[in-house]
Amino acid sequence: MSIKPGAVAVRMLLDVPEVIDHVLVSGAPARLDPGLASVNGMMGFLSPNQLAQLIFLQSNIPQDYRHLVLEGVRTVKPAAFRHFGQEVTQVKLPHQARVPVLITVGQNETLVVQQAAREISTTIQGAKGVMVPGVGHIWNLEAPDLFTETLRSWVTDTPLPQTLRAV
Repeated sequence: MSIKPGAVAVRMLLDVPEVIDHVLVSGAPARLDPGLASVNGMMGFLSPNQLAQLIFLQSNIPQDYRHLVLEGVRTVKPAAFRHFGQEVTQVKLPHQARVPVLITVGQNETLVVQQAAREISTTIQGAKGVMVPGVGHIWNLEAPDLFTETLRSWVTDTPLPQTLRAV
């Protein structure tokens, strides 16, 4: 099984490792500073259209997929941003995993998220961390073919695409 978003996957590694076969974590912050996390809560004050426009500025999402982002942000309640901001300050990382764990982060992600990817990949013994070139946070929409190839390779234990670089 592959799970995204990353915080859920990390939590499941701690709580129910027996249901996990493979994990792919994408763009997950780990133990984010409370000050930085509070910025996330402020995103709840944006309208769905404003939030979508911010995402489009930060990501190279093809026009064909932009409606999916807009639909997605319309379903998120403002309280969810505050809750997420609080939760990422308290993420507990397992030190070992019984299954393969792949940590991915986009080259165009924020430095905070890139650092978190490095921290997660070094904290979880045996995890592998990779940087995906030319993409940001929503790389499954920015580079869907590469995402699919990466996921397929990971869960079938075959070599990852050569374009990925170690974090």
